[in-house]
Amino acid sequence: MTPEQRAEAEKKIDEQKTEPSAPSIPDIRPPEKIKDSDLETTLNVKFGNQTIPKLVAPTGFYNFFTDYRRYVENVEFDTTLINDGEYKIEKDKYRLLQNQKAQLLKDFDNWEQSLNRQQLQFIDNSQQITSIINEIMDNVDRLNPEDLSKKILQSQNKNIKEFKIGDEETSTEIQAKELLSEEGKKLEQKLKMSKDIINQIIVKANKTVKEDELTELINELNLLKVEANKYNTLSGIDKVALEVLHSEVIDSIKEASNEIENKIKEVKQGLPIDPLQELDPSAPVAFQPPSPESEVLSSEQEKALKSLIKYVQRISGKGSSYSDRIRDALKRFKGGDEVVQKANQIKASPDAAQNRKKVVKDFLEQLRESKGTDKEDLLIKEFLAENMTNV
Repeated sequence: MTPEQRAEAEKKIDEQKTEPSAPSIPDIRPPEKIKDSDLETTLNVKFGNQTIPKLVAPTGFYNFFTDYRRYVENVEFDTTLINDGEYKIEKDKYRLLQNQKAQLLKDFDNWEQSLNRQQLQFIDNSQQITSIINEIMDNVDRLNPEDLSKKILQSQNKNIKEFKIGDEETSTEIQAKELLSEEGKKLEQKLKMSKDIINQIIVKANKTVKEDELTELINELNLLKVEANKYNTLSGIDKVALEVLHSEVIDSIKEASNEIENKIKEVKQGLPIDPLQELDPSAPVAFQPPSPESEVLSSEQEKALKSLIKYVQRISGKGSSYSDRIRDALKRFKGGDEVVQKANQIKASPDAAQNRKKVVKDFLEQLRESKGTDKEDLLIKEFLAENMTNV
């Protein structure tokens, strides 16, 4: 290239550098309009102390919102006023509230993940919906049922001196035991005697496979329940003192009745029959309220695990029957169908009951030692680690 040619080339390069670049074309497309089917409108919606004349939200929100209001109502309803300033939520009611709270959070996550871009944008642009969702999350995600109950009571200007959960007794409950009337003392003795009577009925049930005799034992339990429910005619102070004892006896009667009913089914179906387990109503279930941050098992899974743990507790022989209840409990978990099949294949023999219990125990240990990392696996492992220590 000659000097003249080089100079000409450099001149063209300089000219190209000085030419203005073409401006970028702005995105002038209008935002996608939300479809009518993506929204729902509800009139006169009650929310706390206010009524919202018109609530417009992404489809499906009102179902979740209705479940939330029902949860708040249940928290308020299940909070018992023991005496002036003393409040309590019973352990079974508390468990149900915890399960309801966990289900609400799960339902909200599922609903939120189902929304499209326009629905999510609608929420961001709606101060009304955003405010409602924030308040719901404050009350459900960040508060335990007892904390929400306290918040409700405080909004009603109620004085809270004590708030107890489960088997914890308030000051009045402790004092009430010293103030039992004669009628209350008589029923207390009957309730305590009921524990022995329940076990006597179970012993009789273990000695027969005749349907009419088993049915008669269920009738005896029903009569025992009628006597126990004379609790409902007591004075307020007597009810406070005997509430826990009465609840334990009623639960034990119900459990014994279920065991005998299951045995009747097994007799009709010609299934192998294990001895029924004698109840121990004197040992109340230990209860620890879950922490606000923790997830909980569904009530069905928790009940199933408790049934299986109880079944294998007495591996040497005397224990709850390998009944439909145990089979149904096993089927609630991955791999449970195979366990049921394996247990059903065990032939009748003196060691059959023990062998079936071992199959179930091995399965529980497998769940406890599972390497699974999803939420359900972790919750099952945590529950078994806490409740299966004596199995």
